[in-house]
Amino acid sequence: MSVSAYSISDPFPHGNMAGSVSKLVQKSARPILTAVLCALVLLAAWSLPAGLETGGRIALAVTAMAIIGWTLTPVPDSVVAVSAALVLVLSGVVPEEQLYATLGRELIWLLVAAFVIAAVVKTSGLMERLAFAAVRPFRSLTGFFHALAFVIAATAFLIPSTSGRAALLLPVFMALADRMPGKGSARALALMFPTVILLSAGGSIIGAGAHMVAVETINRAAGVSIGYLEWLMLAFPLTLLSSHIAVALIIALFIPRDERHAILQAEGSLSATHDSRQWRIATVLVGIVTLWITAPWHGIDIALIAIGGAVLLLTGPFTTESPKVIFRKVEVELLIFLTATVVIADSIILSGTSTWMANAALSVLPDGSTGSTALIVTFLTIIAVLSHLVINSRSARAAVLVPALTLPLAGFGHDVVTLALVTVLGTGFCQTMMASAKPVALFGNADRETFTQSDLLHLAIPLLPVKTAIIIVFALFIWPHQLPQDTSPVLATQAEIVSNTGISQRIAATGNEQVCTPEHLRAVMLTTIRDRKMWAAGWWHVWDRLKRDGYPVERQAVRELYKSEDMVRLRSHSARLYASDLAPATIGIAESACRVPRQFLSAPSRIPVPKPKPVAA
Repeated sequence: MSVSAYSISDPFPHGNMAGSVSKLVQKSARPILTAVLCALVLLAAWSLPAGLETGGRIALAVTAMAIIGWTLTPVPDSVVAVSAALVLVLSGVVPEEQLYATLGRELIWLLVAAFVIAAVVKTSGLMERLAFAAVRPFRSLTGFFHALAFVIAATAFLIPSTSGRAALLLPVFMALADRMPGKGSARALALMFPTVILLSAGGSIIGAGAHMVAVETINRAAGVSIGYLEWLMLAFPLTLLSSHIAVALIIALFIPRDERHAILQAEGSLSATHDSRQWRIATVLVGIVTLWITAPWHGIDIALIAIGGAVLLLTGPFTTESPKVIFRKVEVELLIFLTATVVIADSIILSGTSTWMANAALSVLPDGSTGSTALIVTFLTIIAVLSHLVINSRSARAAVLVPALTLPLAGFGHDVVTLALVTVLGTGFCQTMMASAKPVALFGNADRETFTQSDLLHLAIPLLPVKTAIIIVFALFIWPHQLPQDTSPVLATQAEIVSNTGISQRIAATGNEQVCTPEHLRAVMLTTIRDRKMWAAGWWHVWDRLKRDGYPVERQAVRELYKSEDMVRLRSHSARLYASDLAPATIGIAESACRVPRQFLSAPSRIPVPKPKPVAA
């Protein structure tokens, strides 16, 4: 059977991912409901949020109306996102230059190169042959399904789009479905493809555009970068485990017992050998992934590696198509959509809306619970997993949740990398409805009998709590042991605190009267947070930054001051930091006092601190 005989039809020809919520609303009532909700959003944005500046109100209103546009209107997601970004720029919330610069970020170049690589792989037929070679040795249905799940998961390391992976693997499904011993196993196979595509995407930093949006937002807001290898080591085990558990559930729920023990028959068409062109492409792909993994050692950026690999694959030995034809297969709409969502995410952070939204969300939690890592991780996981019922676009979910919840929650002393992974991997669960994700719709509307909406719900009901539990277990018990000590809040808070007494006596003996008091450290911390735009960085990142800048202050002192009520109030909005009393003379004295090789004094009254001399106007 030739797999190339199957055509792939896109169920969303205009790029629209209509929300699962919109399916519950009649078409005639939808415009009225949309208008009413938009009016309520505008009214609420200008009346309810106490303490939110004008820019924050605009960002809040635009983000809320973008969500309405994504879920309740037939307008394509990309058009909604670009319109929202345009309003943010015209209103002055986001600088005009930032909109243009976003399109030239590493994220965009990486995705362009990855799309070119995926186009070459797809036209070569390499993926079909690799899949057939991997599953051919298995005769039992269980082994066949799990081997195929591993192959599907591996595609996340090269193709930066779940819909692109679905289109690439649909011909594989169409060919393999004929090997199934009955209708139950064929339906299970159809369910397995989109389920594993969506669950395994989180294992690779380029597995979905949402990952790049999250990484870019965290890097800009908190100064924390996550590399290809780090993401692989943290996320891939979780996604692989959840994928195979999902496969086990599919087998148990949808395949009758008599079919589970059936012996699969191999077909000659599935055992064809690889041609020389496919071997050359496979060699280049192995080289690209190897360079990505070893990037921390050789220092070459993963985007540059991808661009180099894409340029190489565009040459004659690897493809028969012209570069013009291949570049037409780059998903430009997705690139524009991701650019706009990054701008929306930036506006939420820069305007202070993220902190306000986090405080509103945290109001449902018991008082004093923000310091509990277990409670925060559970809270964030549940919101992330359920968010696909409201926001259908995976990238849009990341663009809203990362700045609105992840970063502000990290500011309470929780690891920002852990919370980012919780958010992104949680938003990767989106197979509850037929319209929840493009891969689900693509396989559900294939040119043969596959699965129904009731089948999706039958799978989602047990899979959702399992996925939630896996994320919570990894975040609380596995990732803290993988993360560096300086970025793990659990390890940092348990570190031994150095005594101050002996140090203060030595300073006094030298005759140096100036000491790094709490007021001095506060000024240094606020200056560092302001100048380096670390509004959402955790206290441990601020402490690490101070240490790198030559301030040998105690970790515990930074933590206590960072979490003080006054500091929390100032960090809630960048404008408040600029308006705080950070006079040049005050900053100079504070830097001079805290930069010398001494520890922060918890009892500064032991040694007199000279009053600052008046500075001439």
